[in-house]
Amino acid sequence: MKHRGMKLGAAAIVFALMACVFLLFAIDGVPENPGNPSDTSGLPPVAMYVVILFSLVGVSSFLSCLGGVGLIVMRYKAYKLRLFIYALANLVFMLTAILGVLVSGAYTYDTFLGILGLIFYALTLVLLVLAAPKKQESIIRL
Repeated sequence: MKHRGMKLGAAAIVFALMACVFLLFAIDGVPENPGNPSDTSGLPPVAMYVVILFSLVGVSSFLSCLGGVGLIVMRYKAYKLRLFIYALANLVFMLTAILGVLVSGAYTYDTFLGILGLIFYALTLVLLVLAAPKKQESIIRL
């Protein structure tokens, strides 16, 4: 299948955005200070994490797209170089997905949307691993 990695990478971006939306709706009603319910000043920590995740997903999606363009340009170069470019371009995306799994698991494990967010961040990690460039088989034509 041609451009399999690009399709999986695009699916990873969509899954990460959906996980952010699930996490955003999962934090609705979270108290500002769970230790003291009468303290209503400030933001809950999970809300700050969600904002950080939204910005990281945006930045990492942009870097991942730049890496995809770089892979298209370098498609006939050595495998190790293509793998290095892929790893460099998607390192922030993988770390963002890991942070999303941790935040979803720590703060919203008791809601359905929180579990969906966790699953979608985990699927983002799986898709990023599967989208890595593969070695091209050399075809000798006579």
